[in-house]
Amino acid sequence: MAKVKMPAIVLAVLAAGGSAYQLMDVAVPILEGNPTHAYLDIGGVPTICGGVTKGVKLGDVETVEGCKRRNREAIDIGLGDVARCIATPDPMPESMLAGWGLFAYSIGGPKFCGSTAAKLLRQGQYVQACEQIKRWRYVAGKDCALKSNKCDGIIHRRSLEETLCAWDL
Repeated sequence: MAKVKMPAIVLAVLAAGGSAYQLMDVAVPILEGNPTHAYLDIGGVPTICGGVTKGVKLGDVETVEGCKRRNREAIDIGLGDVARCIATPDPMPESMLAGWGLFAYSIGGPKFCGSTAAKLLRQGQYVQACEQIKRWRYVAGKDCALKSNKCDGIIHRRSLEETLCAWDL
């Protein structure tokens, strides 16, 4: 997959040598938006803020500060899932860790940990692992590569995740 046009704020954090956490903190609102009222996502899951689903019910309302808190808790979970599942032979660059953190944030820890991508990461096959991200393009049985399914945001998200993953390779 070709590198996507990276949002300026993400490029700025990359240029400053930002951490995976900092990269995710600026990327989540770009990828997910930051709605303060709960809604059903494309998969029919109640969602709020930056794609947070844990404990969310339709009708929930959050403040902007509350969304920042929820998003940061979800970032911690995503990065924690990567750390728990992946012991790589070499330390991962922060950009790669951010890509995997965003991916785990999106699909959930159990799916990430059981994926072919995680297996390849554990084997130190970083390029092949990053290439696996684009395979995760289905939501609720819909192929999001098809514009008619109206879920192509997932394609853009996977492109950004893969680009961050491979940024320093």
